[in-house]
Amino acid sequence: YIVSGMAFFDEEGKAVSFVEDSKGSVEDVTCLEYFDKDAIRLLQRLREEQGPVSEIPDLPVAVMGVYFESFADDLKFVKKYLYEWKEKIEKYSGLRDISLASIEPKDINRFKIIRHSVPEMINRRISEIKKLVPEVHKVGTDMAVPDGYLRPMLSYYREKLDTTGIEYVVFGHIGNNHLHVNMIPKDREELKLAEELYVRFAKKAVDFGGSISGEHGIGKLKKRYLGIQFTENEIEEMRTIKNFFDPDNILNPGDLFE
Repeated sequence: YIVSGMAFFDEEGKAVSFVEDSKGSVEDVTCLEYFDKDAIRLLQRLREEQGPVSEIPDLPVAVMGVYFESFADDLKFVKKYLYEWKEKIEKYSGLRDISLASIEPKDINRFKIIRHSVPEMINRRISEIKKLVPEVHKVGTDMAVPDGYLRPMLSYYREKLDTTGIEYVVFGHIGNNHLHVNMIPKDREELKLAEELYVRFAKKAVDFGGSISGEHGIGKLKKRYLGIQFTENEIEEMRTIKNFFDPDNILNPGDLFE
């Protein structure tokens, strides 16, 4: 049985505390995903567009949400897990009246729609801007940090971004300390600034003992950042291994190395 739901909070610090505590005390947690107030705002926009058939719940402004999920291999544990999630929401002053939880497949599917709608709405927003400024694109982070550094990393994101005026949305795998900061520049100047911030964010994540890429890999676009996390000798060792298995450079040429 999958026990899942969404907990809503009126302060980001409360949401982070809810996550940190849940990771250490709720049994069989399989997923914790974060949606900041700007992500929720995008969901509200989608709900308004879709009308009465929308799967998006009607949420107040300026709230943030955490999708949670745990797995129970026996029905007798379902009630226990639901109670544990309820306790955690109340402990951190979650908005209990609008928070959701269920084991019903239709509700679980609804939560998945909510999760997947945020990146889709961000891409839509970028498409709207590109009609006016074609060279503009989203600048999205993929950094992850160790336990204990989620809060300072998130604070660093906010500190640097809130003074720039760049539109941005934070969402993603908060249970793994792996949030995606999606910067949405509206012109060339903001694009340049967003790319500069990306480098600063990557350096800070590495300073905290984290990674410049938590899941999406390096590929062609991010190979210029490889040196932030690895020394020249380490990169050369990677290149040596690649050359050993692929002496003719036919496997993903241009990825990671020139």
